[in-house]
Amino acid sequence: MRIITAKEDNSAEILSIAEIKAHCRIDHDDDNALLSIYRSAAVTLIEQATDSDITPTVYEESYSGFYRSHHLTALPIDALSEVSYSDINNVKQIIASSNYTWYFPDSARGVVTFKDAYVFPTTFNKPDAVVIKYTVGVGIVSSLIKAAILLQIGSFYEHRENETELNLKTIAIGVQRIIDLYREMKY
Repeated sequence: MRIITAKEDNSAEILSIAEIKAHCRIDHDDDNALLSIYRSAAVTLIEQATDSDITPTVYEESYSGFYRSHHLTALPIDALSEVSYSDINNVKQIIASSNYTWYFPDSARGVVTFKDAYVFPTTFNKPDAVVIKYTVGVGIVSSLIKAAILLQIGSFYEHRENETELNLKTIAIGVQRIIDLYREMKY
């Protein structure tokens, strides 16, 4: 089971308001707050469309017990924070990182593998007895994704008088083409 434990709005680290204003050809500060909202909405929309996290997100994946290898579901993984388990008394125990490795096979999804010498402890009987906590997000956002975000923000801004909740969930045509290309490159 995968649970998002923390999602930060770091969209300002991807594109500044100045970059957005240059793209939209805006020479005043009146709409800065609106552009910030559109930036967050565009990042969220593109994350959903690409099934990728652009901004850092902390995930916890839980398992009922230990396996020699645990295949994580989110990508791209930036850091593995912690591997823990609930001992027989239901007390959280953190496993030393020297007992496992993590890597990325061809699929780019992370795999946590326990070393052969590691003896699995007895866990408390519950669905989330073993928990792997990791951070997902692209450290450096590609120019392709930045272009998609800018195009989507431009669409939001250009059509702001006609925006409805449905329109804010609609991907602009040029953005959809970039997303399709990104998906092809990703898989």
